[in-house]
Amino acid sequence: MRDKVERDPIDWGYVRGSTEKQKSTLISQRDAMLAAGVKPEHILVDDATTGKTNMTKHGTAWEELQGKLQKGDRLVVHSHTRLGRKNHEIIYAVGNLIERGISVWDLKANKVYDDLDNFEQILNLNMNSAFGDKERVEISSRTKTGLKTRTKAGFKLGQKKKLSRSHIAYIHTLREEGHGLQYIAGAVKVYSKKHGKEMPISPTTVAKVLSGEYGMTVEEWQATNDRAREEMYKTADAVRRVNQLKREEHTDD
Repeated sequence: MRDKVERDPIDWGYVRGSTEKQKSTLISQRDAMLAAGVKPEHILVDDATTGKTNMTKHGTAWEELQGKLQKGDRLVVHSHTRLGRKNHEIIYAVGNLIERGISVWDLKANKVYDDLDNFEQILNLNMNSAFGDKERVEISSRTKTGLKTRTKAGFKLGQKKKLSRSHIAYIHTLREEGHGLQYIAGAVKVYSKKHGKEMPISPTTVAKVLSGEYGMTVEEWQATNDRAREEMYKTADAVRRVNQLKREEHTDD
């Protein structure tokens, strides 16, 4: 293995986004690094990569970055949370980089981590990571509670159904005419957000329709969720009225 060529220290930028909401910040993360002096060619981006897999999955920008970083370099991130998903993962990543002689600059906190023997740095990193982990756990808990509430109210969770009543009827008509699953799948098309146009359905979907296993049509799915949403609004309104009456009674006392 050849030794790495000697060069001047480089500021490397690392940008990551996993969810659609986070992916919308990729540009702002990058802009923050450019403003901090990181050159465009030294910014690596992990798009649609979670903090759970960015350090272990092959072919990521994080993996590529590890081969570029050298002693004396500095890794610039918009926030320490871009390095990983959990507290211990972030601390491990930063500690590993520091041991290699690479410092880490957290732009959001405006903190530089470069010394494992610096108590203030390590305490600050642990606290920031712990608070980030606490927020992640709370968001996860709120999400699960929200899903349970929506399910109890009658919401049909998951991906919205794609086939309409007319699609279902057309599939049965083609089958009655003697056409096979592959032919029917190619003849029936639905809009795909991924491709931005109408695309053929799969033979598996055709088989589910013909066997009665497909379930709701898009109209039935929407109607069910509309009813559930209306019930949730009614419940929320009733709770607000009860709370208002309690406040008024308390005021009268």
